[in-house]
Amino acid sequence: MVARVRQDDRSYGYRVQSRYLIKMRDEGGNIYVWPARPRSADTLPQEGAQIQITATVHRHDTYRDTAQTYLTNCRWKPADQHA
Repeated sequence: MVARVRQDDRSYGYRVQSRYLIKMRDEGGNIYVWPARPRSADTLPQEGAQIQITATVHRHDTYRDTAQTYLTNCRWKPADQHA
């Protein structure tokens, strides 16, 4: 399950960069966070989507007593509904 959180844009010189926090929960209840900076929001998974993801674990952290795994280098695709 995917949740998208829009963050404030950042300016770098003449370029404005959009920022999102993509939060995902797997079937075991584990939470994964991907701080995404896409060129277009259309390239991100939609809210509530079921996806398959390949990523690199950046770090483990706790937010409000909830363990979270932060990811980088994420590649995603819609989940195979027949698995």
